[in-house]
Amino acid sequence: MEETVFVHSSQDFESHCLTYKTILGNHTLFYDTHPATADRIKSLGVQVPERDSEIRAFIERYNIGESSSILRQALGFDTRRTEMFLDGIWGFVNDLLWKIRNVEGEGLRTALERIEKEENYRKEGLGTEKMWRKASLVAELNGLDEALPIVKSILEISPNHAGANYLMGQLMVEKFDPTGIVYIETAIENDPLSYQLEGLLALSDIYRRLGNIRESEETFTRIFSVGEAYDKAVTERDKPIRFFNQFAPHSLTEDQIEDFCYTFAGVSSIKKVYAVRKMVDHIPETPYHVLIVVPTLKGAIDLANTIKAVEKTFAFSGSLAFVVAGPLRKPLLWKASTKPNSLIYDQNSSDRFKYTMD
Repeated sequence: MEETVFVHSSQDFESHCLTYKTILGNHTLFYDTHPATADRIKSLGVQVPERDSEIRAFIERYNIGESSSILRQALGFDTRRTEMFLDGIWGFVNDLLWKIRNVEGEGLRTALERIEKEENYRKEGLGTEKMWRKASLVAELNGLDEALPIVKSILEISPNHAGANYLMGQLMVEKFDPTGIVYIETAIENDPLSYQLEGLLALSDIYRRLGNIRESEETFTRIFSVGEAYDKAVTERDKPIRFFNQFAPHSLTEDQIEDFCYTFAGVSSIKKVYAVRKMVDHIPETPYHVLIVVPTLKGAIDLANTIKAVEKTFAFSGSLAFVVAGPLRKPLLWKASTKPNSLIYDQNSSDRFKYTMD
């Protein structure tokens, strides 16, 4: 269970604020519908402050662990009954959301179990992309703190990994640690399409909380300057992949390809997979890779489910598109096959068996 009451009063108000901020930053677990204290208070329509000076007064007024709490005085309840009362309000307001989150959580846990099974099977351990996928799932299910050891392992292997840097930055910022700024900036630099807008917003917020209002405002202004380029990049990448598009050899690492092969080997209806990089005009710093999936004869009967099966367990921290090579896609498949090292998976290859866990 998460912490369910405010921190108890003491003479050390700085410790109060730090502890309270930590409670605020912890998300409710997907498999545990019990709300955090901050969530309960917010469900009453009370705005939770962010500045230390305001938090001190807020704790004194709302700490249900003390008889002086205005909530206890208004309700005439002791700590436990006040807590139960807040639970009731939360449940009334959020019951449907709880159910939705638990359904989502089941899907996340299934994906995590698949990756953990693969991790146990692979003697050399997971590649960085699957490690990142595992870290993001653990963060969603159990909170950023639980994902920290995995994130650190990724950064030891790949210091510029955008996803891992962003998760580490989130964790540091959540704890009001300014070192998180460097991690978020590294994520933005290495994958601007995925992290620029969200990262700039996070940086603006942490600057504001640290009292650097000028830097906060300047960072927030940058969001508007990059917004147009972001919209164009998303629109460009949303367009269907066509034969007349320009392609270049992929820039995937061996580590990434091996992670992909473990995923492909788990789908019997996939015969071959080719990888190329589509040339883009907007935010080319984030490569746009296209994976062209050749299904088996049996797999061709249900192309949609074939691709969904792959996407559910797929791990990749960049910009990616899947294309199923049906009869009308033969020219595109031929074009991709002419690029160097484009064939990254072949079901008939002898290497395929080392990726099969079942």
